[in-house]
Amino acid sequence: MKHFRRLLVVTVFLISLFVGCLAIKGYINYSYIVNDIGLEETINHIMLKDDYVEADQIPHTLLEAFVSTEDKRFYRHNGIDMISIGRAILIDIRYLEYRTGGSTITQQLAKNLFLSFDKTLERKATEYFLAKKIERMYSKDEILALYVNVINYGDGCFGISSASKHYFNKEPMALTDSEAVLLSGLPQSPVNLSLSKYYDNAVVRSEVVINSMINNKVLKEKDAKLIIAEIKKGLYHE
Repeated sequence: MKHFRRLLVVTVFLISLFVGCLAIKGYINYSYIVNDIGLEETINHIMLKDDYVEADQIPHTLLEAFVSTEDKRFYRHNGIDMISIGRAILIDIRYLEYRTGGSTITQQLAKNLFLSFDKTLERKATEYFLAKKIERMYSKDEILALYVNVINYGDGCFGISSASKHYFNKEPMALTDSEAVLLSGLPQSPVNLSLSKYYDNAVVRSEVVINSMINNKVLKEKDAKLIIAEIKKGLYHE
């Protein structure tokens, strides 16, 4: 029992040391981004672009689709969703590999704006501090609009304005519910869901989005059936 206790103490100490070092590295990276690169300056520059779309000009269906699929507790957390992180850790342990990080929309925004897509713990630590900072500086609607405006929709389209015009030749606010749902699924894997090359894949992803919206009670089943029927007809034509 004495040896077990010593081993436990040593294990806890090493884990604490590792987590502490990781937090320090993450905070150093975060400080560099905030002070040298300029977090606020970068975000304000994006929001002032001619093709930036404000939250009230983005279809509600599109926003609901992203929240339901990517971060259903978006309006209830402060940038970090500990429930999702805990679930992600259990999944990673079960499969003995990094499968999901439990990132919130705010964390994904931070990653898209300032970080690489490498799956490292140091990046996750930096992402944590950035997400907390962004949540303190901007409203939830502003964060969600920023996210929709910077992510990759495939075919070289970054941002909802570019994607809406490229795929459907219309402004975002003119998107139908079916078009909005279809576009909301693309950022999950822009290369493999591009409407010009992999429309069938995008349809399958749309069904995942719709089921998520039904489960989160933001879409009725009768409306969902109409939306998916429209999507399966083939909304995109080159």
